This record gives sequence, structure tokens and C-alpha cells, in this order.
Amino acid sequence: MIFLRRLFKIIIALFVVWHMAAIGIYSIGKFEGNLALDMIESQRKRIRPYVLIASQWQRWNLFSPDPLRRVIAMDIEK
Repeated sequence: MIFLRRLFKIIIALFVVWHMAAIGIYSIGKFEGNLALDMIESQRKRIRPYVLIASQWQRWNLFSPDPLRRVIAMDIEK
């Protein structure tokens, strides 16, 4: 029983670390010329399906000082 509880805690901790790493790697922008960042970019392709399935992508324009806004108007006539 103690073994299963400890195993469960380890699995949860590994998942949390995986999730944080996936979101961190996916949120890093595209850079060229830096070997370490090129390696991270290659990992983004593997992480992308998880991030999109989990709906955890970031919308950084939300935090920008001048966010892009759209005004949509509709006229419905009967």
C-alpha cells in the first residue's frame, strides 16, 4: 500500500514536471543561430500535439501594450 502511494506521488510529480517543461518549451519564441535554442525548437514539434490537445497554448498578444482588436458588426434582416 505504501509502495503504491509513493508510486502515485512520483507519477504525479513527473507529470507536473512534464507539463511545465512542455508549456515552457512551447512558449519560447523562434530564434535562429543559437544551438541550444535550435534544439528547443526541434522539441517544439514533438510537444505541439500535447499542448494543443490540452488547450494550453499562450496568446501573448493578450499581454501586449497595444493588442490587436477586431470589431465585428452584423446586420440581420428578416
